[in-house]
Amino acid sequence: MQTRKNWLTGILRNDFDIVIMNKTFVNLSEFEIHPLLDEKLYLVISDNMLAQYFSGQYPECKCRFQKEGVNLAEFQDVPFVLNRKTFNSRISLDAYLKAHDLCLKCVMELTQLDVHFQLSAQDYAASFCWTMYIPTILQMNKLHPEHYLNIYSICDAEITNQFVCAFQKRKLLPRYGWDLIQLIKNTCSRYCNPVLG
Repeated sequence: MQTRKNWLTGILRNDFDIVIMNKTFVNLSEFEIHPLLDEKLYLVISDNMLAQYFSGQYPECKCRFQKEGVNLAEFQDVPFVLNRKTFNSRISLDAYLKAHDLCLKCVMELTQLDVHFQLSAQDYAASFCWTMYIPTILQMNKLHPEHYLNIYSICDAEITNQFVCAFQKRKLLPRYGWDLIQLIKNTCSRYCNPVLG
């Protein structure tokens, strides 16, 4: 939380021109924002964990989850590695779980998402990822197909993380600043309709 405040304070002090962050934390009266990407949260789980926790439905459940998404109520007995409670994914997930009276079995809290995926690939726990991490997981699947990770959308849930470029209102942004924003928007557009596997 302190880092976000430091970034925004830095813009107001003219330490830097632009910051990329979650829209939730931007005071719209002081900052102009330009949306970059509405990331969605996805569930990540290995084939072995699906076979273990959905033994009577495996492998058919893979097709169902791919087509319909996952209902987190079905995953309450599955162990999860989650981000710390101050991270966007955890804040969003906890709000969703509370609203739906659900509880997931958190066996570990870590901030490094790459470690989340490695633990999921080793059948230790399921995890979650934002849209921009899908290519990383797909690359892991190519390199280690024996530790295949499934990526599923969460049905009936729009758990999103809106990334924006923010800069101080009434500030004249130089041409290169606008070029940078456009470059970032173009890069983010590749993640708008991800292929899950």
